[in-house]
Amino acid sequence: MESGHLFAMVRFDCEKEVFPDATTSVGVVLYDKGATYSSVRFYTLRSIMDLDAFDEMAPVTEVPCEELDPEAK
Repeated sequence: MESGHLFAMVRFDCEKEVFPDATTSVGVVLYDKGATYSSVRFYTLRSIMDLDAFDEMAPVTEVPCEELDPEAK
């Protein structure tokens, strides 16, 4: 976060589809070493099939980096 390379966080509502044995929330961090961002986008995927259209999806929310609390879940 400090470097500004954090692009997005993706949460999977379909964790059993992706990781059948998971007992916790499943997410992916998108990090872009080649660019810097002033905010982080948050996405939620309801199905693994949503990955096909991920590049066309609008984020659920977008939060300025200075407002993010790395200690909060």
